[in-house]
Formats: sequence, structure tokens, C-alpha cells
Amino acid sequence: MGVGSIRIDVKSLVADGGTVMIEGVENYRVGGKPFALEVMGAFAIDAEQRITRWRYSYNSYDLKSITDQIEAAGFEVPETV
Repeated sequence: MGVGSIRIDVKSLVADGGTVMIEGVENYRVGGKPFALEVMGAFAIDAEQRITRWRYSYNSYDLKSITDQIEAAGFEVPETV
């Protein structure tokens, strides 16, 4: 079982000079089942329009939803200590 496809739905996109920020939902198919993850990214862009710094995070306050989706795809989620 692996990741079958990925789609990113952009909710917000802002840019100011060399800083770009995005808020969105990454949609995957894992083990044939849908998996959605709310994400936010901040990127630094240089004069040649290359990414020089990439910061990315997901919505960890909803960890139960994430683990439920992983288990529904047929993967075992290890117990936390």
C-alpha cells in the first residue's frame, strides 16, 4: 500500500517581496482511501526565484483525525509513550 495520488487545494496564498506563504489541504489516496491533511508553508525566494528556505507544518491539533485516516487506509499507528 502506498500513496496513489496527491492534490493540493490552496485556501490562501500571500506574497510580499521574497516571502510566500500558503495555506491549503493536501489530499492523498493512501491504500486506495482518501486522506486529507491541512498544511501551511512559508517560503523564502531569492532574486533568481529559487526557494532558499522552506518551512512547512500540518494541523497537529487534529491528530486524532490524522491517525484515524491512516488506520482507515490499512496502516497501523504505533502507540505513543
